Amino acid sequence: MNIQKLIKTNTIDFKLSANGIIDAIFEIRFSTEHKNFELLLGEFIKETSTLGYQNLTRLAINDIPDIIIQSNPDLLNKPRWTVENEDYLLQVWTSVLIFSSKITSEKKYTGWEQYLENLQKVVEKIIPILRVINYSRVWMRYINFFKDLDILNAKYSRLHINFDNEVVEWEHYMQTKFERDNHKAVLSVSNSVTINSWIHEWAKWSMIDIDAYIDENIQPFTVKYIEDCHSLIKDTFFSITTDSFLEELKK
Repeated sequence: MNIQKLIKTNTIDFKLSANGIIDAIFEIRFSTEHKNFELLLGEFIKETSTLGYQNLTRLAINDIPDIIIQSNPDLLNKPRWTVENEDYLLQVWTSVLIFSSKITSEKKYTGWEQYLENLQKVVEKIIPILRVINYSRVWMRYINFFKDLDILNAKYSRLHINFDNEVVEWEHYMQTKFERDNHKAVLSVSNSVTINSWIHEWAKWSMIDIDAYIDENIQPFTVKYIEDCHSLIKDTFFSITTDSFLEELKK
């Protein structure tokens, strides 16, 4: 039976019903000459509309008093406005730009080449409007869910996790951090993501969640930072999965 779950992510509703990528997110943080983004809204709407973005939405964070936001690091770099087109969601503020795929059970991930092409167009349009002074972080994240595939099973995974000399086989979650060149990464893996479907049945999924980012010496910003983050994520994914795992996905 096809188990489905209605999930709310930002302003997008989607049903989780297939193996593979369920989210692909890019974020860039920076400081700008502008402190009041509302003064730039007209220009922002004009430029993004040329790329097919519409449905300008004011996010709820705008209702939080500024004194609270300024005292909370987790809120400082949250976007406050969003626009979208058929394939992508764009969120923005004076310190952050977030670009993500709109993935549903009917709409799959567009693929890296199309994703990068559209991301580049957004960056080329929006960064000049904001008059960025410097960049503090370039970050990318891919989240993958796989139904009925135990990612910690030796048949499917090259990961070997031991607790007290006992190999972990089921219902576990692991996270590790590592670096390559100037980039940092966080790998999160679980074989016990349990999802309650809209028909009140339960399904067990495996998850591979990979973040890659750089948070120093980002001057000047170029597309290579984006490509390097993606390369690190891709290499990590294929380095921890086996040929048997990939064959199962092809089925």
